[in-house]
Amino acid sequence: MSTQGAVPLAFLQQQKARPIDPEELEMMGKRAAALYRDSGLDLSNAVVEIVKEARLAPEQVKRVCEFANTTAYLDEFEKAGSVRNVTFEGGPADPGRILRDLNDGSSPAIQHVESSDYATPVGSYKTAGKSMSKIAAAFGVPEGSMEKTAEAVNHHSLHANPVEDVYDLKLALEATRQDLLSKLATSGVIYGDVSNDLCSAVVEEVRSGTSLGDVARACASFTDDVPLHKQAMVVIGEYLRDTKVMSPGALGDSLRKVASAGVIPDPKHPVIERFVAFTKVADGHRRLQMGVNVVDEELSKVNQKLKELL
Repeated sequence: MSTQGAVPLAFLQQQKARPIDPEELEMMGKRAAALYRDSGLDLSNAVVEIVKEARLAPEQVKRVCEFANTTAYLDEFEKAGSVRNVTFEGGPADPGRILRDLNDGSSPAIQHVESSDYATPVGSYKTAGKSMSKIAAAFGVPEGSMEKTAEAVNHHSLHANPVEDVYDLKLALEATRQDLLSKLATSGVIYGDVSNDLCSAVVEEVRSGTSLGDVARACASFTDDVPLHKQAMVVIGEYLRDTKVMSPGALGDSLRKVASAGVIPDPKHPVIERFVAFTKVADGHRRLQMGVNVVDEELSKVNQKLKELL
């Protein structure tokens, strides 16, 4: 059976795209971030300016967006100092908006593509809660409607042949999975940075005589997310043990030691500021991983459906 009609137009265009090294796409993203920083353009317009003559395929444009968002985020993250509250003027680079701009007839930037294919994302986090953290939003990870995927697997209306519908979903989900994995790798780098920042601040605090128990209690005042609080304390404990700042026995003693008098923590204290930054980044990283898990679940359903139909 031929499945030629099932392949989305954007997928075919991607297959015909000229080969281009990832390093070149990364360089375009960095140039776009620099243009955003120096020109006053928002990130989406900066990307358009950089790629408008490059004749990239849609997926290549999306990679440039990722590199631009990551570079701009890291630049702002460093400039924010201890606050680490990063926002983009005009928002992060939006692939859907950029592809629409590039396909409006005024620029030869890419092969003609149905921009609506990218205006509405396929991926979502149906089990990850209703709110996105700032880090997830910074990487362009959207809240969407994965429920529609499961519905479409069972109700075929796009093509006369139901196999084509399911094959469309398979291709879209596989592309979404790769997109999420790319974002997950980038967020992992930032997670490592904020973890080290937090641990360094805690080292200074415990060396001044503060117990880990007091650190844990102070941090708990700034999050309702018990798993993230526990994760932060595990990261801190492992760091103190691995760097030999404390022995395992001393770690346990310090965690059990809590001052009797209740003191309201200072939100501007270096440990607290870095803990808040850690929770934001760790939450975004967790949501990205949950997104990959959701897509994997849906891919399993789609692959099973294909077996039934073929």
